[in-house]
Amino acid sequence: METVFKGDAGGSTVIQVSHAWSHPGKVLVSRPLSSVSVGLYLHGIWCLQRTGASTWDLIPRGGLGGDPSSLYWITPSTLPAVYQPPSGACLLDTLMLQAAAGVEAVGVNPRDLQNVIETYPPAPPSPAVQTILARFATSSTPGFRETGVAGLLETGAPGAIAQLSQLGAAINPQYAGTIALALEQSFRDTTPSSVAQLAQYANATTTSAAMRKAAVRALAAIHTKEALPFLAALLSSSDPWEQGQGVFGLGAFANGCPPQTPGNVISMDYLAFKNPSPFKTADTVANFSFGGNPAAGDPALAKLVTFWQAWWQTNGPATQSQQ
Repeated sequence: METVFKGDAGGSTVIQVSHAWSHPGKVLVSRPLSSVSVGLYLHGIWCLQRTGASTWDLIPRGGLGGDPSSLYWITPSTLPAVYQPPSGACLLDTLMLQAAAGVEAVGVNPRDLQNVIETYPPAPPSPAVQTILARFATSSTPGFRETGVAGLLETGAPGAIAQLSQLGAAINPQYAGTIALALEQSFRDTTPSSVAQLAQYANATTTSAAMRKAAVRALAAIHTKEALPFLAALLSSSDPWEQGQGVFGLGAFANGCPPQTPGNVISMDYLAFKNPSPFKTADTVANFSFGGNPAAGDPALAKLVTFWQAWWQTNGPATQSQQ
């Protein structure tokens, strides 16, 4: 052992571990199986559990049973400087930096690490998470850049939309769904520059239909004044779903609804008219709609679109000068 991150190994530097390990599945052979000794040098983070005075077992990190990589987190023998934990780093940050260095060094699928990051408290992201995501987002290794960008969106990191825009149409299809989901359900940066970048990204010709849909949903959920010109333009879309999102976003702004976030979805608090708004009237309340999935030619949608188009024409300039 080189380092004990947590616990007490009794001062030992060598520990004998016994773990019941088998690979599930059927093996077809034409002769009897025999025992074979396998010697491997596996460097990484191991979660050990004492089973007796001098006996130990290990807790596998997960994954396919019987695969050696399911037993531990691979780490490089020498930790690169960029992954050195800062002074006072917590245990979880230290372990994450070690694991990220291993994932990068071996070039394995970074999704395992992404799953760990997604269980971390999302806001604000820890220094370790910021370091890992920023490094992955600029990687040239397939999958790493997409994983980093998805994580930046998931945590609402500054510059996330700029990194997404740089991907353009070159998003690895294997990770496109992950990025779209992070943008649609989690990205809620309300800073004016970020909202403007997101609207520009949604309208870019290099943005796929799936990513545009995710961007539209995010802008409707954010519905700050900077998002309103984009949302108002959706009212003239040929897509009834986009029209519905425009109706929702404008109505949510006018009636003082807070931005929709992962934290207020379950309680549906984002539909409450809780913030003061000079634009709230009996008519804006009566014409508020969640959006949903309206069908083409829906008369109810047509009525809502007409109302909010007239509302925007009357109130648009005032919304943009609001402090």
